[in-house]
Amino acid sequence: MEYKKIQILVPQYKENEETISFLLDSIESQLHIDKKDVGVIICSDGGEYVLDQKFLDKYSYDIEYVICEHRGVSATRNFALLISDAEYVMFCDADDGFVSNIGIYSLVRSLDLNPKSEMLSTKIFIEDNVNDMPEFRIGDHNNTFVHGKVFRREFLISNKLFFDERLKIHEDSFFCNIINFYAKDKAYNNNAFYCYRKNPK
Repeated sequence: MEYKKIQILVPQYKENEETISFLLDSIESQLHIDKKDVGVIICSDGGEYVLDQKFLDKYSYDIEYVICEHRGVSATRNFALLISDAEYVMFCDADDGFVSNIGIYSLVRSLDLNPKSEMLSTKIFIEDNVNDMPEFRIGDHNNTFVHGKVFRREFLISNKLFFDERLKIHEDSFFCNIINFYAKDKAYNNNAFYCYRKNPK
């Protein structure tokens, strides 16, 4: 696998091709970036649904699919982080996606302008409540959510900053607040391009 500028790390449990295609299609549609600089690691958390390799091969960017034993979302994210070799990583849920086709370009541009940054926050994201009547809203982006944030991989690894695998809920809040405490160089991007699809299931 070639060196990447940014890799998107995705835990997968029961999500099938139809669900995860929202994310993968949104990455495929990104403009003004070299797809060789972007990669995705999908890490299966031992779920019952295995993605078809033919489905993954249709995308023009690099996708690595790894199947692990079931240990929970935190362990799955940590494993994906450990096998990543990109300069920056971004954690995305399997049913989320980018709602702007210049979202990754905007991220990479912000990182290039702040080359020492250890953490990049987009401050705001779009939340889609998945129910009979989906409701879109712009939410303030704080340290509660990992959505829309980018981290320098070497900063995380060298400081042993991982998701706490004992936590079953609020693991994002714990992780982000620890990173916010340790990070000395932070960058911000005010664009709203990340869609968090809140599913009650």
